[in-house]
Amino acid sequence: MNQKIKRNKLGSMNPEFWNQRYASEEWVYGLRENDFLREEISRFKKGSSVLDLASGEGRNSLFLARQGFQVTAVDQSAVGMDKLKKQSRLEGLSVTCIESDVLAFQTNQKFDAVVITFLHLSPSQRKKLFRMLPSFLSSEGILIAEWFHPDQRVRNYPSGGPEDPNFMVTLEELQKEFASGWRIFRLEHVERDLDEGEKHSGRGSVVRISAQKVNSHS
Repeated sequence: MNQKIKRNKLGSMNPEFWNQRYASEEWVYGLRENDFLREEISRFKKGSSVLDLASGEGRNSLFLARQGFQVTAVDQSAVGMDKLKKQSRLEGLSVTCIESDVLAFQTNQKFDAVVITFLHLSPSQRKKLFRMLPSFLSSEGILIAEWFHPDQRVRNYPSGGPEDPNFMVTLEELQKEFASGWRIFRLEHVERDLDEGEKHSGRGSVVRISAQKVNSHS
């Protein structure tokens, strides 16, 4: 049935959109981990607890679990979570899966690291997310994140991302949001070739950050 999926009241796609996208037996974004995560994972201490926000089908969660990290995956799609559970069982991996909208997610646990890849929200939602991040992290916890830059639409790159460039992230926004309370390791706007499944394939314009929480606010 060709039914238009509307955005929910928070402005992000509702779970049914993602349930439909992940319904295929194929892995929409592939089983291979995000390149930036792979580059930056050496910053994690052995056995770290890692929170994978908007984990989708769980490719990054699986990668992290294979490295021996204690992984908690959060996503609003029940279908995505089911695919992750099934694959983690097949590989004999332990991943805690939580079905929740990221902005509604609450926990008392403090994680050693948070991972976010291509979680595209409205400007007001992003601000809320950025304010939430320190509360998820332990002292000196690590953040690794990547988003599409608005140039993705300007250059008409085919590698994915929302149609509305307002849901993408600029370098200037990250510089402002992470100006205090964080030690920045990498903060950059780059063009790169994506090979992350059917929906993220080809040239792309991205911003990414790896940083460490340096104060005790939560």
